[in-house]
Amino acid sequence: MCPDVDFYLRVLAGGDSIGCLPRVQTFYTVHPDMGAVKYYHRVREQLDRLYARHGLRWYHHCVRLTVGRALTYLGNPMRSPFLPGLARELGEFWTMRLKRKR
Repeated sequence: MCPDVDFYLRVLAGGDSIGCLPRVQTFYTVHPDMGAVKYYHRVREQLDRLYARHGLRWYHHCVRLTVGRALTYLGNPMRSPFLPGLARELGEFWTMRLKRKR
């Protein structure tokens, strides 16, 4: 469900860097039947395994969901609206934190 995350983590672990193209390369529509939405629980499970494999901690995830996502939302005008997207991401982060505390 999330081979792109695994690829990026392997690239970064190998010492390479990842850049950004300053233009839109592709468009896609978010809908209830798309894999990342329909199978979200599988995505979360796979991300948890990838984070464990690469030694990422809760604060790495927090930075990615807050600072990282905020920068991408601000830098890409074609992305979903900033505030609703950021609210969704922060909600997911807090849900994850509460699950880990149990």
